[in-house]
Amino acid sequence: MDTKKYEALLASINLGSFTKAAQVLGYTQSGLTHMMNGLENEFGFQLLIRGHHGVKPTPNCSRILPYIQKLVETSAALDVEIKRVNSMKDSIIRIGSYSSIIMHWLSDAVKRFNAEYPDVTFEIKDGVSDEIYNWVLDGTIDIGFLSKQEEYKTEWITLRKDPLYAILPADDKYSSKVLPLTELNGKKFFMPSYGLNKDIDRVFNKYDIKPNISNSHMNYSVIISMVERGLGTSILSELLLKGRNDNIKIMETKPKIYRELGIAIQSQKYATNTVKKFIECTKNIVNEKYN
Repeated sequence: MDTKKYEALLASINLGSFTKAAQVLGYTQSGLTHMMNGLENEFGFQLLIRGHHGVKPTPNCSRILPYIQKLVETSAALDVEIKRVNSMKDSIIRIGSYSSIIMHWLSDAVKRFNAEYPDVTFEIKDGVSDEIYNWVLDGTIDIGFLSKQEEYKTEWITLRKDPLYAILPADDKYSSKVLPLTELNGKKFFMPSYGLNKDIDRVFNKYDIKPNISNSHMNYSVIISMVERGLGTSILSELLLKGRNDNIKIMETKPKIYRELGIAIQSQKYATNTVKKFIECTKNIVNEKYN
């Protein structure tokens, strides 16, 4: 809010002189006089009585002075609060993410970042695709880690293609090392939740695959347990399967299928320096893990 003209008016009245007000505010006397003339033209009535002994407010000016004073005070308070918000933004990074990304990527990225920037704190929420994208859009979080969805219009930073694998019961009779996606047609299939369902639906639509999909969307740990017991099949990502030792067959598919994992952000241009640095830190962590 530009309140310089109002501040100059108040200073002129309080000091009783254009000369003194100009000195305090860092203007020339002619510059301040020109500013007050412009303000009078803007308001449509005389604000100041000029004389050899200085300046004083007109009756009309006295009527509006309390409002001008409040406006200047409010503007100053707003400036202070904006600085506080920006200061907080620079020391807090708010993140939304899939739990698998938190576990395998973000935990390492946060640890490395805090070693260099110990004053930065993190607020991390796990969620599904729709939740995370909406959090980015409404400003609840600064950045979201998830799989790319074409229907959401945010800026996107690719981190890695995460391979998708078919999982079958350990005693399944299919003996080849690679499973054609067409083998899933008609088979009992457990659809994962947490956003992976969107990635799998996209694959099924692209290749016209029609398994017998369970009505329930399940947590991936529950799905693995169901597959272990021979109750059906599913598709899970490399990141979800990482570090597990389950009694199931994990098979590459033909054609190979992926989901694209990355970062959704409203605007890289207007992100804080701290957020930009953390994005670069995360990129480095991911690259190191797979190179």
